[in-house]
Amino acid sequence: LIRSKYPGPIDVRMLKRGSPSDLLPLIHFALLGFSRNLHDHLVQKGYDLFAKTDARFLEAVYKLLRNEFDYQPQLRADQFFSDGFVERKVILTYDILKLCQLRHIDLKRNAPHKPSARPQTAAGSTAPK
Repeated sequence: LIRSKYPGPIDVRMLKRGSPSDLLPLIHFALLGFSRNLHDHLVQKGYDLFAKTDARFLEAVYKLLRNEFDYQPQLRADQFFSDGFVERKVILTYDILKLCQLRHIDLKRNAPHKPSARPQTAAGSTAPK
């Protein structure tokens, strides 16, 4: 979470509770806030994750995980919203963060490079306008 530059507070006690209201913002950040490239890729693929109830958001996330990442969650959506299953909820959240980081790297590596606004000189400094 720290390496991903998660903007919210990171509280280990929060993770130990396994509350959906604590974990859903992390999943939301991983898919929509962590990487502009990943966000644009998912939108281009037709995934709409905004303006949904928590249940509809998680349904869309599960579909996305299966179709885009070939990942089968070991936890049903109804289990995610119930008490218990804390370890599986945290593992699922971690896996989503990791999958998003890896896809971001892949998208960045395969993205066409844009030319810089100011051309470079042979010495490496930018050319004057």
